[in-house]
Amino acid sequence: MFILSSNKKLEPELSNFDRLYAYPNLPNITPEHMIILDSGAFALSCKNQKMDDEYIQNLARHYEQYVQHENVYFVAPDVFKCPELSMRQFLYFKQICNVDAAPVIQFRSPVADLFDAKVQIKFYKEHAPNLRLICISNHAFNIGAQATNIDRIVKMIRYTWGMEIKIHVLGAGFNSKNVADWVKTGVTSMDSVSYYSDAQVRQQWVFGQSYVVASSDNFKLLALKNAEIAASSAKNYKVFP
Repeated sequence: MFILSSNKKLEPELSNFDRLYAYPNLPNITPEHMIILDSGAFALSCKNQKMDDEYIQNLARHYEQYVQHENVYFVAPDVFKCPELSMRQFLYFKQICNVDAAPVIQFRSPVADLFDAKVQIKFYKEHAPNLRLICISNHAFNIGAQATNIDRIVKMIRYTWGMEIKIHVLGAGFNSKNVADWVKTGVTSMDSVSYYSDAQVRQQWVFGQSYVVASSDNFKLLALKNAEIAASSAKNYKVFP
């Protein structure tokens, strides 16, 4: 499943897709779709900023407004590229927020380290034995080179929490083939801004391919075309070589 990172310029058409809203963006909750509310950790890391207590407490209040919706999933406030701080913030968030927040497995480098993953899985199982969702942070992985390890991590997660748990990759799916390659590892879903960031520079996705082509379409039309291709790539990944 491809989850579309939200963009206000693409509403209301975006409401036809599964979506992710990074804090502090306000979500449009549609009951027939999977909606993920994210802490905004990656955006903060890009600005070289950190979450303080006020930020995390405001995030908790934000999440609690939507806890009644069964199709809404919440991502715990993680720290990009830092497993230890992510685990520490997860425990703190559990104390102050009454939602079933999904922990995020983080990696220090662009390698899906199995030992690091195993340590984090054991920790989160101890402190959150009944998860609905767990996330994997994509640290610029070359999915072709890392597919075997990602597949093993997915199997470890399902062995630990059961086959029904949803596994979401944060920041993955940069073209049609990349989406399919990630789904082949066994993850449930992924999200990316690439479908609309490519449209901003007039680039159109090509189904089944890792390249894009130039387009003269306006931003909104092109972004929605890319969104359709992204969603279709995730659903039809078995047809990809």
